[in-house]
Amino acid sequence: MSKIIKAAFDGSANDSISGIIAKVMALRLEESEYKNDEFYLSDENYELANIIIGQLDDQAQKLREAYREIGLSAHVESYFDSLTINELFVANSCIREFEMILNAKYYAMSGCVIVSGASVMQIMKQIRMSAAKLRRVIGDLMSVERQLRVASTNKYDSSFEMTSDKITKLKLATEAAITSHS
Repeated sequence: MSKIIKAAFDGSANDSISGIIAKVMALRLEESEYKNDEFYLSDENYELANIIIGQLDDQAQKLREAYREIGLSAHVESYFDSLTINELFVANSCIREFEMILNAKYYAMSGCVIVSGASVMQIMKQIRMSAAKLRRVIGDLMSVERQLRVASTNKYDSSFEMTSDKITKLKLATEAAITSHS
């Protein structure tokens, strides 16, 4: 597996993103405090939200650096072995599921009068934006791998050379097929 991509996920995309999902599930935005005519997060929840945003942004930054390094490399294909490709697929699946969870939580909260305060919804929006950034960079890496796969299949395109002998054989086969069906 590519060392730089493995390092960006701290070893495992599934473990890394699952850990962030667990933190979001522990985030209790419903327990907001009412101050100055607005709902605010408790200090504990605000700190946890900032940790989540920081982890998402940190992971996205590490993957952007990997993307830059890969782009500058003369041997791009060396970064995409089967383990790395599998890890990117796992990461893509995890982050998309994570975004679905975030969206469900966001829309459920936006309907609640109690937690519809601007500061609470702003935190959720920041978490969703950080998750989207991470998904985009994972998608960019997967796009590079897809481009390499397409390029490698084009290397082996067979060429068909048309000679007079082949044309004659093709005509004879066509005529035989026509007369047999008549």
